[in-house]
Amino acid sequence: FPGDYSGIAAPLRIGEQVLGALVLTHTDPGRYGKEAAHMSATFSSYAAVAIENARLYESAHDQAWVSTVLLQVAEATQTLTTLNELAATVARITPMLVGVNVCAIYMLEEGNIFMPAAVTGLSPEGQEEFERWHFSEGNVPAFDSLLADRRPSVIRMADDDSLLGEIFSLVPQAEAAPEAHAESAGWIIVTPLQGRESLLGAFIVIYTLEPTSPKLEASFNEMLSIVQGVVQQTAMAIENIRLM
Repeated sequence: FPGDYSGIAAPLRIGEQVLGALVLTHTDPGRYGKEAAHMSATFSSYAAVAIENARLYESAHDQAWVSTVLLQVAEATQTLTTLNELAATVARITPMLVGVNVCAIYMLEEGNIFMPAAVTGLSPEGQEEFERWHFSEGNVPAFDSLLADRRPSVIRMADDDSLLGEIFSLVPQAEAAPEAHAESAGWIIVTPLQGRESLLGAFIVIYTLEPTSPKLEASFNEMLSIVQGVVQQTAMAIENIRLM
């Protein structure tokens, strides 16, 4: 534009919260006066209300989806009577409900040993590796963190050189994303299966990300919140079965 172009701006505001700005420009000088300023301010007010309504709708939709997922998990597990059935069912339905590539469950046994319970989404070789290995303290840093502070760990697949990373990299070729070996393509999320008073095991999902996605962070955070809800439901079901 030339140096004497016309411009006008109005805030997109809801109360004291500024959502953005409406900006109009024109190459000709002197295009905008008081009437244009008034119209821009009026339109920006309507636009701000529409944007906020859309955000509230998306938030309500997300909450409804989380509730639906947790309800389906509860319905799928409420009639199960053995830990093997429970682990297999949760590992099977979680990828479908949450949108992850792999789901695995380890149960914590005496001596702080993590024993494989169930997994979905691995290749036959990966399934064999999963079933073959159990982990004691000092074998897997993420499991040691669960024992120490009961906090979840998020591990970048490309950076993890442990046996855990090797096992969960064995996904079927058809399901692996083209970016499967890219630096930010996949994550191992290790979450504690926490009972009322003790650690019950580890709940693991593998999330394959699209590095170029503009909603990458929001999508990841939404997935993580749903996984944590599924983990809580699973831990309650485990304790109920053990009380039978």
